[in-house]
Formats: sequence, C-alpha cells, structure tokens
Amino acid sequence: MEYNILIMYILLIISSIAGSTSTLILQKKYNLSSVRASAILSLIVGIICLIWSQNTDNNIPEQVALVFMAASFVGMTNHKLIKSYWILVASSVLVVVLYLNLSTYFTGYGGSLGTIANISLLVSFGISKLLNTLINTSKK
Repeated sequence: MEYNILIMYILLIISSIAGSTSTLILQKKYNLSSVRASAILSLIVGIICLIWSQNTDNNIPEQVALVFMAASFVGMTNHKLIKSYWILVASSVLVVVLYLNLSTYFTGYGGSLGTIANISLLVSFGISKLLNTLINTSKK
C-alpha cells in the first residue's frame, strides 16, 4: 500500500470520528439543534480544508471535508438513541468504508452523504441490537 493512501485512510477515519462525536457533543452539551451543530462544524472544517487544498496538489482535503460532513450527519442522531460512543465510532468507520467504496455510485445524485450516514447508522444499530440479543440469550 502506498504511503499517501495509508495517510489518507488514517485522516479520513480521524475526520469521520471527529465529525460524528463533535456534532453529538455540541447537541448534548450546548443544546444546539442537530442541524446547527452539523452546519457549524462542517463550515469550520470546510474552510480549513479549503485553505489546506490551496497548499497541496492532491484531493485529500476535499475527501476529508466530505467525510467529515457525512459523519456529522451520523452525529445528528438524537443523543438519547446513542447508548454508547462505540456505536458512534463504529458508524464513523463504516462511513469511511462506504464513502470510499460507494461514492462513485452516487455521482449526480443529491443526498449521497446522508445516504451513506443513514446506512452506516442502520448497520451499526442492527449489529448492536443483534449482539445484545445474543448476549442476553446466552445468559439465560
């Protein structure tokens, strides 16, 4: 694996986890609406990545900004539904995997980042529910 690709994967995972957790934290701690929390953070990261992109010749800043925004959609989930930050982290990592593998299928369609966030949350919640059911069944 090429060094730049490895760095990109690491940056995307960090960006994704930061996007989802910071959006959820802004909701919980500062009582911001989910839309405002996501918008404020996405704007800040977008500006940072715009400045960063002017100093580099690759598209990593654009990818980081897009993944951050998709992950902030994950963080827009009602904080009462998130029982553990592990679900948020798992969803964030899944956002990166789906973004890297499915984003070409959504070319020309609106809502691709939201769709990726939705799929990652549904899968994470489903796996969590399945594991809880298996654990509770084995205890009986």
